[in-house]
Amino acid sequence: MVLQFIDESKPRFLKTIFYGIDGSGKSTGAQLYCESRGLNPVVIDFDCTNHTGLPRLKCDWDSDRDVINGVISIIKDVETDSRFDTLIIDGVGTFNNLLLPKGKESQRTYLVRTQNFKKIWKVLLHSRINVIFIGQKDMIVTEENESSKFAEMINNMVDYKFHCSHTGKGFTNDDFTYVCTKTRGEIEPLIGKPIISKPVTSSIPVTPKEEAPMPQLITDCMNALYERGMEPTIDKVKRCILDKCENDLNPDKTIYKECIRWIDNNLNIGGI
Repeated sequence: MVLQFIDESKPRFLKTIFYGIDGSGKSTGAQLYCESRGLNPVVIDFDCTNHTGLPRLKCDWDSDRDVINGVISIIKDVETDSRFDTLIIDGVGTFNNLLLPKGKESQRTYLVRTQNFKKIWKVLLHSRINVIFIGQKDMIVTEENESSKFAEMINNMVDYKFHCSHTGKGFTNDDFTYVCTKTRGEIEPLIGKPIISKPVTSSIPVTPKEEAPMPQLITDCMNALYERGMEPTIDKVKRCILDKCENDLNPDKTIYKECIRWIDNNLNIGGI
């Protein structure tokens, strides 16, 4: 038998994961990661929470079989689509759950879920595209915790891992941290934060419709919600503004109306 060697001159496609709790800037970090490397991503948004403005694929899957065939089909389609070179799988926890066959839960159904993912995993391993996974803390694999086979397979696959965190204070670059916890130095030197080509102004998706700056009271309310461990939503922010105005000894209805009008014209907060 003649030994055959890998052609090292061919481009290597990166596999990366961003993980952290809600509101830690995972989707934004993945977007900035792509921008800093000139990648052209498309997103499978399993949780419908990716509001970065990146193109999201329409998926309508009812069964685990639909998910398997759908994801494999998307991988192959992205490979042949000249517009994209990167697939972002956002919400890998939900992705994992959708691979669970419907019906009564048992050891057998969990085994089938692992087998289902292996079919996609094999295609991902040999795909000619970059792949980015976005997940929460259940994707952390350590010697101490009981990790799922699903998480272990993804962690073994990726070249880079980024732990995302938010200080709970403001929305500047310094309030979001992306720490590289795994790197393959032979591929490219990468330590610490991914290169950020633009400022992170907010973890809340904003679609500008007018040039007026965000009123300070809105920023104060969002910061107050984060400090309480709450995810800002349109309803929560509006309620906070109302409470602050009503509790003011000299309430200014003009400020309240200005804030509400600004929110209605500018903010699109996921989940509402």
